[in-house]
Amino acid sequence: MGFPAPVRREDREGETCLQINSEEGILIGRKGRTLEALEWIIRVIVGGERAVRVDCGGYRERQKQQIEEMTLRAIARVRQRGEPVTLGPFLPAERRIIHQLVSKEKGMKTESEGEGWEKMVHIIPD
Repeated sequence: MGFPAPVRREDREGETCLQINSEEGILIGRKGRTLEALEWIIRVIVGGERAVRVDCGGYRERQKQQIEEMTLRAIARVRQRGEPVTLGPFLPAERRIIHQLVSKEKGMKTESEGEGWEKMVHIIPD
């Protein structure tokens, strides 16, 4: 892509993580879409035998923390008001974070709505 970007590979429990060391925001893209696309291309190349995760400059971890904080605030609103809260749209990996976090909460459930990368997540009192 015209700039240096060393890649470090880490094999974890059934997953290969590729950490790209670059300050170039172009690798992340708007809302992580370029990272998501790189991940998809790599999955196609390796044939889907192993899960692949691509990150750049710790973006994914920062995103995960922000999504978790937002989800916890939304859960508190649902408990307080007794009404569903809608979050999104989110990428599939981001929705997974929300679904997993809400599944640990007693009396809460989630539902996704929408198509493709534009799906929203509803947090609903059970």
